[in-house]
Amino acid sequence: MPTSPPRPGRTPARARRALLRLLAAGAATTVLGACAAGLDAQTVQVYNAPAGADLRSDGVDALGTVVVVGPDGTGTLSSGLVTPFDTADALVGVEATDSGGDPLTTQIAGGTLPIPAEELVQTADGAAVTISGGDLEPGRLVRLVMSFERSGQVSGDVPVVAREQEYASVPTPAPRTSRRPAPQG
Repeated sequence: MPTSPPRPGRTPARARRALLRLLAAGAATTVLGACAAGLDAQTVQVYNAPAGADLRSDGVDALGTVVVVGPDGTGTLSSGLVTPFDTADALVGVEATDSGGDPLTTQIAGGTLPIPAEELVQTADGAAVTISGGDLEPGRLVRLVMSFERSGQVSGDVPVVAREQEYASVPTPAPRTSRRPAPQG
């Protein structure tokens, strides 16, 4: 079978060299791209999302909110409270109901918890907010309503977690002499 003559300026050897250069450039791009990402790239790292709920409002946001409960059934509210504006606020009330809708006993140490402007306040510090009663056990949800001096309320369902692993250092609430359910409104 006859073959057509090569085009002027395009010999088979020249075409092969051009193809090899193109393949080499493609391989170099692939290798350099792989080196830039590597096995330490953030996109290939395992990410375990925290268990907490983010409850947001127009005033105070409650971030990473969970109830950390010990074996005795008493819990500490762990939540990062922050005002997004340059206005201070204060947590003045917490109401909680268990998964069955029964009220739980809540208490804010000192009666209120100040939230300075544009600062994160952790409610677990010093067990500032405690919750007890009902079926407060890990794996369940608690319906929470937090009331603030200026910002009104923020509410939502938050998980109950065991006081272990990353929550092992959350303070244990001091024992109370009397228990009364939180007022319902």
